[in-house]
Amino acid sequence: MDCAVYRKVVNRANMPPDDLGGLPTLGGLAVLDSEDEPDVDWDDLGYGKLLITEAYGGGQVVNRDDAIDMTSAQMYALVEFVDLHTDPDRRVVQKHDVVYLLLADEIKIAYEVMEVDGAVNIPPYARKYLLSKRDDLTYIGGFPD
Repeated sequence: MDCAVYRKVVNRANMPPDDLGGLPTLGGLAVLDSEDEPDVDWDDLGYGKLLITEAYGGGQVVNRDDAIDMTSAQMYALVEFVDLHTDPDRRVVQKHDVVYLLLADEIKIAYEVMEVDGAVNIPPYARKYLLSKRDDLTYIGGFPD
């Protein structure tokens, strides 16, 4: 399947008294993950190909009888970029990246990378990704121009 990958970029920068052991804080509380950040942007990493690596489990037919919504909100998949970027950090999908399945011009289903698993114990570990549906980021009807 065709897909597009985006990476979360945190906009906030800490000032020296606003850290806890070198880690950023948010209102005096330590920030554990980028999920805690209220101000983020999304960096377009490019197009890729996605291959679902588990058996299809079926799902519920939507009201218009033209699609099936997967019952599971999570799935394992392989994701590879079509064009390799020169920056090694932009060549590999990472935890919390968002992968859009490009089903049609006006239908883009969003999944977030929740975990990165290795299938073998030899680098580069044959990475596969646990993707979780992000309905709040899904676009049906196209992106605004």
